[in-house]
Amino acid sequence: MHREQASPRHPKAVSTAKSSYGPNRVLNHSPPEIDKSELTLTREARTKLAQLRSGFSTLTNEYKNRIDPNIPNNCPECKKTPHDVKHLFNCRKNPTSLNPIDLWKKPVHVAKFLKIDGT
Repeated sequence: MHREQASPRHPKAVSTAKSSYGPNRVLNHSPPEIDKSELTLTREARTKLAQLRSGFSTLTNEYKNRIDPNIPNNCPECKKTPHDVKHLFNCRKNPTSLNPIDLWKKPVHVAKFLKIDGT
């Protein structure tokens, strides 16, 4: 019964919360909705993609360097810095036609490209 009463307010609350967010740190603007194809991935893969979308992922040395300054913030493949989410899509040693926005639009393709478990 309580659930039925709360449900009409839920979409408005979600919309209000989303509009109060600042720009996404990876895209530098509001992100699009996540493509439903992500639901075909394992929970582990979806978690790693969510971390990448946040800009705080252990797949990047930028994040690891924040935790441990002894870890250099450069790409293990090409040695460029910073080794952040954007660099994963622009590294000359691992070329791709994918872009950071594809973390939202093509999550399955990104998971395969980055060899994230569960794909």
